[in-house]
Amino acid sequence: MRRKRASERDLSIPTPVNPERRKAALANHYVFMETYFPDTFYQGWTENRRAMVDAIFRSLKYKTAEGLAAPRGEGKSTIAKVILLYCILKRLVRFGLIICSTSEYGDQRLSDLKKLMARPKSKAFREDFPELFVPCSDVDKSAHRAKGQTIGGELTNVEWTKNQIVLPTVTLRWCPNCLTENVAESQGTGNKLTCQDCGNGFEPWEAGFSGAIVSAKGITGSIREQNVDDERPDLVLIDDPDDEESADSLTKTRKAVKKINQSIRGLAGPGESLARVMLCTIINRQCAAFLFTDRKLNPTWNGKRFRLINKWPTNMELWDEYVEKFRTDLEEGDEFGRRAHQFYLDNREAMDAGAELSNPYRYDDTKTPDGSPREVSALQQCFNVIADIGRGSFDTEFQNDPPKAESKSTESLTVGIVSGSREKYAGRLTGENPRIVPETTEYLTAFVDVQGGWLWVEVTAWSAGRCDVIDYFSFGRNILTSQYGQHTAIVERLGSLNEHWKANPYLFKSGTNFSLSCVLVDSGFEAPAVYDAVLEIGGVWRAAKGDSKYVHPKKATQGKVTSADGSPWCLSVIQHGEKLVHLVLYDPDWWKHRCQEQWLIEPIQGAKNAVYLFGSNPNEHREFSRQVASAKFVTEFDQKTGEKSYWLESRDNHLWDCHTGNHVGRSLCADSKVRAASAGNRRYGVISKRH
Repeated sequence: MRRKRASERDLSIPTPVNPERRKAALANHYVFMETYFPDTFYQGWTENRRAMVDAIFRSLKYKTAEGLAAPRGEGKSTIAKVILLYCILKRLVRFGLIICSTSEYGDQRLSDLKKLMARPKSKAFREDFPELFVPCSDVDKSAHRAKGQTIGGELTNVEWTKNQIVLPTVTLRWCPNCLTENVAESQGTGNKLTCQDCGNGFEPWEAGFSGAIVSAKGITGSIREQNVDDERPDLVLIDDPDDEESADSLTKTRKAVKKINQSIRGLAGPGESLARVMLCTIINRQCAAFLFTDRKLNPTWNGKRFRLINKWPTNMELWDEYVEKFRTDLEEGDEFGRRAHQFYLDNREAMDAGAELSNPYRYDDTKTPDGSPREVSALQQCFNVIADIGRGSFDTEFQNDPPKAESKSTESLTVGIVSGSREKYAGRLTGENPRIVPETTEYLTAFVDVQGGWLWVEVTAWSAGRCDVIDYFSFGRNILTSQYGQHTAIVERLGSLNEHWKANPYLFKSGTNFSLSCVLVDSGFEAPAVYDAVLEIGGVWRAAKGDSKYVHPKKATQGKVTSADGSPWCLSVIQHGEKLVHLVLYDPDWWKHRCQEQWLIEPIQGAKNAVYLFGSNPNEHREFSRQVASAKFVTEFDQKTGEKSYWLESRDNHLWDCHTGNHVGRSLCADSKVRAASAGNRRYGVISKRH
């Protein structure tokens, strides 16, 4: 019975449907890609795409190290996996190792390669390579089948795991010349077969891919021990060694460089060289991709950098006008920027003059609701991207030329981004009424910006990976401070604000109250008045002060609590007259970068750390959005001091300051050291969390 079941599971491999098509494809890798993956390789072969393909074959032939930086979205990963498949079929690669910035990305790249072999969209590939498709699709349905998989009664020894595959060993009885199974056993010649169509004599033969290995690793993982059954990697594909987090860390970059120079290079056998190819996009000037594509820094890597725009247009003034029109269109609700599009059509000859692009096919010509194409040229798409993410980010992502003094966030906020009127950020609006607390809220923070006798306030709800602005307003704006004196007016207004919140608490939809977890009050305008107010109110109220020259204490000292995770703030206890007051000191520039980065996250389902606003009409938030988008991070060049960067802010940016301060408040609430200090020492005040 067991033998019968095994016999029923034994796989049968048909012959290729179109042998001539298969032979032609295997004879030329470009024909292979266009024949079997036409939905992917339907555009012409640009110089940078050919360079990526050629680099892999040159590296395999001469055992060289090749580093190529291509614009984001140019198909690096897709080209790499299809060429790797081709090389495996041609037996040019017996052990391919894929290295990515993280093990998760590596697993995804291997999963993509599995899909090409086991679930290809191309019917032609399934027909022409049945000896690969049939056994791979079998184990892809259930990896448990790998152990007992047989073809012709022989085990294939296939492995199909998350981070490594060993391709099946497949013995074929087709004629290797004409790929027909019209064969007969030769008399008296042992196992030899004769093709009845071409007369070719041959023995059963193994498919070229039999036993080939492909593994995937993250660059932070263990790479040194990669021998599998005495096989060493003969090709290492490094697919984007950096991610956003590692690129911002010199420590992580140094570790990646060490892995590439030592661990990966050492995978070759004694006295041997190893084919290594890095396909990447540069993130900044300290990331591994930048270092290994710089021939002066790493001459042995044969580095090349490709740009989307090889030569910029002559008339940049017209393009500046186009970008401004495009942004205005989006902010006013025209999600396709049709006024800017018409401006380009009317001035196209002048605007295109002098421009040279590396990929003229790269644009979206799908129809918009008015019947016009979204874009009519690759150059137009470039400037649509610039309008969306800014010139600095474009130069980084698409030109592989990041600004020399790159900030943590190179893109500027706009009213459209903050309010959700831009299509990309339309999910920002929740449709909820103001003052309603989301059900998943853990902390509710408020920040108060003091301006004489009137106040600007923002209230924000925080849950895991989410930020909801549920209320913002000015309070006591029309009070005449001269009637009371400035000090008294501030104390009185802050006290009135506290009473206002007691009378009008924030509620869940069910009607249950949610008390404020932390209230920070900016003490930069009139510190003594703020100190008096927070002492009088008590509870979760604290004074706060942003200092652009803030230096984070190396360790906690008497009277100070530093953040447990190293975030740039500290909670101090200072003397105010005969009393003690707790003051939160923080680095406003660092937190502004953090805020800006979160506003730039697309608020789609599952997006981590995105910011959301109440209501459903972006126009309701125009004033709020104007203030939040008013701050710009600027880099200038000074002949004496070199480059310097700073935040350029308008005077009317109170809600931007409030939003920044709420990020500090949230960090304070979630900090274990502060909560412990609050529980053990009353002078640090109280942290309130949802129960």
